[in-house]
Amino acid sequence: VRKRMTFASSNVIIIQRRWAIYRETARIQNVRISYSEVLQDAYLAATKIQSTFRMYHSRYFLLQQQKEEEHLIASAQRKAVAATNIQSAVRMWLCRHLLSRMADERDIATKCDAAVVIQSLARTMLCRRELTLMRVAAAKVYCEKH
Repeated sequence: VRKRMTFASSNVIIIQRRWAIYRETARIQNVRISYSEVLQDAYLAATKIQSTFRMYHSRYFLLQQQKEEEHLIASAQRKAVAATNIQSAVRMWLCRHLLSRMADERDIATKCDAAVVIQSLARTMLCRRELTLMRVAAAKVYCEKH
């Protein structure tokens, strides 16, 4: 009986050992499987994070380009408005200058005309005086002869 117990006991020990080995092997395989699943999940998460980052980075880059283009357009518009304002100011100055010259010329012409009128009046007065003197002299001569 003892021999049988020893035999049965040794068989139980072998079975238990084999069971422990099988259980450990299965656990290691499960760990490997779960570890590869974790790695795969981590890989997928990393891919998703990279994709999201690239998307936001691209959007940011596009927004920066749009802002830069808008800034350049606004700058060009401001420069065009400034150039138009400068051109307008120069044309206004030229018109005022031309108008001033025309007024000066008109004043000079008016002064010249006034001088001509004064000279004409002076000559008219002199001629009338001379005519009056000539009439008086002619009347004297006529009176003396008659």
